[in-house]
Amino acid sequence: QVAAMRRKQNRIVYQVLKDNAALSNDGVALFHATHNNLTATGTALSVAAFNVAYALMAKQTGLNSSVFVAVEPRYLLVPPAIRGTALELLRSSSNPAASNSNTNNIWQNGLQPIVDVELSAAASGGSDTAWYLAADSATVDTVEYAYLQGLETPAFERQTMFDRLAVALRGYQSFAAKAIDFRGLYKNVGA
Repeated sequence: QVAAMRRKQNRIVYQVLKDNAALSNDGVALFHATHNNLTATGTALSVAAFNVAYALMAKQTGLNSSVFVAVEPRYLLVPPAIRGTALELLRSSSNPAASNSNTNNIWQNGLQPIVDVELSAAASGGSDTAWYLAADSATVDTVEYAYLQGLETPAFERQTMFDRLAVALRGYQSFAAKAIDFRGLYKNVGA
């Protein structure tokens, strides 16, 4: 049951990205042109696409100021359908899109890939082409997850049945996730 609980928490967190709900501080969707963190026309994973995303993230400013917060992507989140392309791009020493194999891949080992089925089209609201970049949480908070009263592990209760030889078990955990800041996230709908 603990593994099932962890899978549910994983699903809840990724659903925050897929739902793209409006943020409480400005009423605008998490990924939106206003937030400069969405490429709606969609491009496949490539060095050029990473460069565009990086430029948008680097230009993020304070919520109430024009001071740049120097957001840099650290994680690449992809569905399993584009896992191979992501790993090839992040591990190749040369740019896979370049006609000259001596063209360096500036993104080699530059991002940590995270592949999760919850981002796929098979999951509610997912896509087999969309990909995301996320900053380190030490730079800017993005999606917050919390437990009720610090209950970070599932609670289990056991009840012995007296009318038959059986035991009833139940497990529960109060857990929630919410997007709190758009500046550390970027979405490309893919191609």
